[in-house]
Amino acid sequence: MENNGDEVCYSTVNIKSRKSPPRETEEEPTIYSEVKQKKAAPAETGQEKEETAALCGSRLMLLCLGILSVLLVVSITVIVYLSMKTTTQQTEINNLIYNTTTQQVEINNLNNNMTTQQTEINNLNNEKTTLQTEIKNLTNNMTTLQTEIKNLNNNMTTLQTEIKNLTNNMTTLQIKNQNLTKENERMTEENEMMQNKTKELNKTLGFIKRFDNFPVKDYCSNKECGPCPKNWILFEQKCYLFYEEPAPWKTWEQSRTFCQNKNADLVVIDNQKEQEFVTNHTIKYKDEWHGYWIGLQQVNNNWTWIDGRVDTLRFWINGNLRGSGPYAHLNPYGTVKANWGEPPEKFENKFICELQAVIWQI
Repeated sequence: MENNGDEVCYSTVNIKSRKSPPRETEEEPTIYSEVKQKKAAPAETGQEKEETAALCGSRLMLLCLGILSVLLVVSITVIVYLSMKTTTQQTEINNLIYNTTTQQVEINNLNNNMTTQQTEINNLNNEKTTLQTEIKNLTNNMTTLQTEIKNLNNNMTTLQTEIKNLTNNMTTLQIKNQNLTKENERMTEENEMMQNKTKELNKTLGFIKRFDNFPVKDYCSNKECGPCPKNWILFEQKCYLFYEEPAPWKTWEQSRTFCQNKNADLVVIDNQKEQEFVTNHTIKYKDEWHGYWIGLQQVNNNWTWIDGRVDTLRFWINGNLRGSGPYAHLNPYGTVKANWGEPPEKFENKFICELQAVIWQI
């Protein structure tokens, strides 16, 4: 600016700026220029006027350059801010795109899940329908079964009544059968008794036939007859004579001849019960070496009974009393289970005869 005379030209430039980029709503900074007028000075010369004009031009140029610099800085700042803002927005846009894509994927997954769930729901509905049909069928079957059970119960009641009747009939038949069984057993026993008595009678008949003249007087007295002759002892359908005469006594062979003359023979002991019987009816006499001849002798180194059976009882006496002869006697000085001895062959003893008992009637 030019002034005639005393005027001096001043200029002031104020530049305001911030470190951070301005916001989009903020206004751009304002640049102010002010020229103050000084008091009138003394008049200048022409040279001074030219110098003053040149100085003002330089200052004006500097002012313009400052303004351009400020504008350039502001423009760069704005550009940088806008670039950063754009980058931030692009990042946000990318994030939004990524989130949108993620959400779209989730939506697709949800749609797939919904489709799957819908399929499952459809399947469940189908299964429900099937189950309802099966339940209906089962209900019908149950009704049918209940009817059948009712019929079976009725049949069972009928069968139970029939079983009860059959049981009563069976009980009656069992009682009759038991009675018949008892009657049959009784008749069997009577038949066996008859057969045994018949056998005994046949034995008796055979025994009687052995006599040329049967000694009735020996068996009978006062019109009554017994199974054994007089002075003989009955034991289990056999008769026993214990020879108790005083000395002289007899050898084994003489004793047997005596028994045979009475249609008997020396005793044959069949079991322990018979052994006990004959032992209990013997008497100790003279000394411990004497006893009663029995029908046991050595044949081919085997002790054999006169009926031909080999002895298995072996009631032999212990110690020196046994002896070593060919015939056996029963020694009263021994025990029931150990009283058989072997006197010398010509030794004289008492003896025991045995014969079958006579059965006179059935």
